[in-house]
Amino acid sequence: MKKVIIITGGNDGLGKTLTESLSKENEIIILATNEEKLIKVANNNCNYKVCDVSNYFQVEQCINEIIEKFGKIDVLINNAGLWIQEELDTNDSDRINDVIDVNLLGVINCSKAVIPIVKKNKDALIININSQAGINHKAERVVYNATKWGVTGFVNL
Repeated sequence: MKKVIIITGGNDGLGKTLTESLSKENEIIILATNEEKLIKVANNNCNYKVCDVSNYFQVEQCINEIIEKFGKIDVLINNAGLWIQEELDTNDSDRINDVIDVNLLGVINCSKAVIPIVKKNKDALIININSQAGINHKAERVVYNATKWGVTGFVNL
């Protein structure tokens, strides 16, 4: 029986690679905000949902729709992430908020929405993709580092 796997940020980078490799033997649902990219990646190999992981109510709605359609969730891969660089004083404040909301709050929101399902399915997994920035620091990446350190703290409960 195919596993039902949700991949946040499955339309680009590592998420896209995971989507392509896992979709051969599993039922994949990718979540992201860019529908054009989602359609391109899904290309009949997987399902997708337009979802802003920084918005808990959108996440909850997507998870409920996935459960309605597939009846289960076996794996959540929290992969969505945004990049920001430069010194803190030169970063745009809206971009800072977006990076924090997606990189950290997105992991928390998706995990929170899926935990009740994971508790019922003892074989289910939540996999959080992080970065070396979650343990190492570079001065020109303070906001990105902060989000990844936050994920490190979150997963090391």
